[in-house]
Amino acid sequence: MPAITRRTGATLAALAITASLPLATPTAAHAATGTVTYHFPNRDPVAAQFDYGQVTNPRGWIRYNTTDAGGNLRVAEQIDNRTDKVVRAYPDRNCTSYPPTVINPGSTARGAFRCFQALG
Repeated sequence: MPAITRRTGATLAALAITASLPLATPTAAHAATGTVTYHFPNRDPVAAQFDYGQVTNPRGWIRYNTTDAGGNLRVAEQIDNRTDKVVRAYPDRNCTSYPPTVINPGSTARGAFRCFQALG
């Protein structure tokens, strides 16, 4: 499986974690910092679990396709973990150009979206 490049340029080894494992529960630290917890389910090796923090739906997915030379996100999709449907896409945009918290308009169930920038 591919490694995942972070903004710092470091890489995370893509571990084969079975899809049957439970999703991580957001912690107070996650809510405060917007940090991301990675899982690499067998069904989608390039998906990253994203802890939303203090919002209505605390768990979801960010699937991203490419990063630039600095490790910045280039193409992203916000995915509802309950339906596995894309609820917002960021085509050809650097996600770090968004504010730290972006509201998902038209969706009361999915609440806020903290940008990938929070990895730091």
